[in-house]
Amino acid sequence: MLAALPPTSERLTDDAHRPYFLWWTDATVGDLGAHLADPDPDVRAYWMGALLREANTRDVWLFVTPDMIRASWDRLQRHLGRSRSMWAFLLKLPDRPWPPRDVVGAKVARPLQFRSARRRRAQVLTARRAAYCPADRRRW
Repeated sequence: MLAALPPTSERLTDDAHRPYFLWWTDATVGDLGAHLADPDPDVRAYWMGALLREANTRDVWLFVTPDMIRASWDRLQRHLGRSRSMWAFLLKLPDRPWPPRDVVGAKVARPLQFRSARRRRAQVLTARRAAYCPADRRRW
């Protein structure tokens, strides 16, 4: 059996430490643990997605297990970005395209056609608004 690699930093076991992979927020390791244990599955999926997307793969296993990822996969994959395919491959999970076609709709999926600079700007802004998810105030 292969030995597991050690974490990139021993400080990742300290609850007061601010981990490198949560660079956009002031959350600590303890905060991350609380978010991953949250009763709301959407909150868990967001923070697990941030962990899987931003952290070194050897640091991920300090906080989650493969079974936790599999259980949250349907909610989780929207938060993984470009790393979604890698995690799907590693855990033998279905790699569905994201965002789903039925959510995006025909307006955003078709290429933009421009007749003038003013129309181009209006179409780009419309496409950006259509890709905005008001329920969680984040872009896909």
